[in-house]
Amino acid sequence: MRIPFRDEIDDIFRGDRALGLKMGAGAGVAAFVVVVSLVRGIRDGRLEGVELSETTIAVVGAISAVVGAGLVLLLSLKDAVRRRLDDGRPVHRLLRLGFGMGRWSLFFWFLTAFLVTMVVTVTLATMSIRR
Repeated sequence: MRIPFRDEIDDIFRGDRALGLKMGAGAGVAAFVVVVSLVRGIRDGRLEGVELSETTIAVVGAISAVVGAGLVLLLSLKDAVRRRLDDGRPVHRLLRLGFGMGRWSLFFWFLTAFLVTMVVTVTLATMSIRR
């Protein structure tokens, strides 16, 4: 059975011994920045009309930590793809498009961000219409 991205992901964990520390730091920094900004915004009155409980703030912090760790993992995956391309080893087409094709990769990420934004916007608009 062929598992997509198996070799590339294996390269990340084999080649970068401190990846766990980097992911932990990325998660901690992301959660800290988001929670501190949220608390300051509430305290300073910039988020008027927004009532957030401690549980909600904790959930937002946890989601931010997951996103921060995911971004560190994506950056490490980019490094692994570049190493594999430089060494002439095979790289999955989707990973090559996302991380190894320069301007085409940038276009791919902008297109992906646009599509995700549109899906979220339509979903939230649909949810608010149902109420």
